[in-house]
Amino acid sequence: MKSVIEVESETRLAPMAKTGKRCFTDQSVAGGASLSQDWQKLSGSLETLEFRSNAGLRGGIPPGLALLSNLQSLLPPELGNLVLLRRLSLTGNQLSGQIPAYNDWNELLILDLSRNSLSGPLPPSILSMNALLKLDRSNNQLNGQLPVAKQGSLTLLDLRNNNFSGVAGLAGMATLQYLLLSDNPLRANLAELGLENLRNLIALDLSSTSLRGEIPKTIAKLKRLRFVALNDNDLSGRVPKSLEDLTELHALYLSGNNLRGVLEFSDELYARMRSRFACRNNVELCYRARAASQRVAPPARVRRCWN
Repeated sequence: MKSVIEVESETRLAPMAKTGKRCFTDQSVAGGASLSQDWQKLSGSLETLEFRSNAGLRGGIPPGLALLSNLQSLLPPELGNLVLLRRLSLTGNQLSGQIPAYNDWNELLILDLSRNSLSGPLPPSILSMNALLKLDRSNNQLNGQLPVAKQGSLTLLDLRNNNFSGVAGLAGMATLQYLLLSDNPLRANLAELGLENLRNLIALDLSSTSLRGEIPKTIAKLKRLRFVALNDNDLSGRVPKSLEDLTELHALYLSGNNLRGVLEFSDELYARMRSRFACRNNVELCYRARAASQRVAPPARVRRCWN
C-alpha cells in the first residue's frame, strides 16, 4: 500500500481493505475531502492511521473508527495542533509508546485513552489543562510519579491498573469528584496525600496501591463521599468512628489490611451499607454487638469482640 494516498477535490476518503498503514499526509487532501463512514473493512487489520497537515480535510470523524481494534499508533505530536479539540476517545485499541505533551489543548473537555498499551510517565501538562473535565488512562502501562496538578476543572481522574510508583500531591485537584487509582504500586502514606482538600469527592478508589499508615480522621470532612475502597493495602491503626459522619456513604471497603481495634459504628451504618461494608482479613479487628444488632447483619467475616 502506498504510504501517501493522493485524492482529488471533493473526494470521500474510504479505507482500503488491506492490512498495514493508512496515511494521509503533507497536503495530500489539500483540495478538499471528507471521511467515508465505511471503515468496518479494516476493523481487524489496521495498525497505523495518520492524518497530518491536510488543510482540506473536513467533516466529522466516522464512528467506525471505534471498530479498529488492532490500531497501534495514532498519537503523533502533531495532534497538539488541534487547539479547538474538545473530546478525544481512543479507548480499547493497541496504542503503544509514550504520550506526547500536548500543551495547547486549551478547549479539551474529555480525554479517554484507556485500555491500550501506553507507557512512560504522565505529562504534567495533561493535569494542568484548564478546561479538562474527564481524564481516563486506565488499563495501560504508564509509570513514574503522578505529577502535581495545577488548579483546573478536572472532575474525573481514572488511572486504574497502571504502574505509577508514587503521588506528588493531590491537594490541588479540588474539583475532583471521582479519583480512581487502584492497582498501582503507589507505596504512599495515606495521610500525606492531601485528600482532605478534595471536598467535592464522591468516589475514592485506592485499593491495591500498597498504601501504608493510618486512615486519617480528616476523610470525614469529605461530606459528598458515597464510595470508598481502601482494601488490599498495608493500612494500620484503628478505623475512625468519624467515618459515620459521612451520611452519603453507601460503600466502604477496608478488607485485606492490618487494621486493629474495635469497629464502633452504629447499627444504622451497617443497615445502610449491608454487603457494601467489608472489613474482612484484618486479623486484629473486631466488632462489638449491641442488643439492636439482632436485626442487623454484622460485618461479614469480622470476629466479634468478647471483652
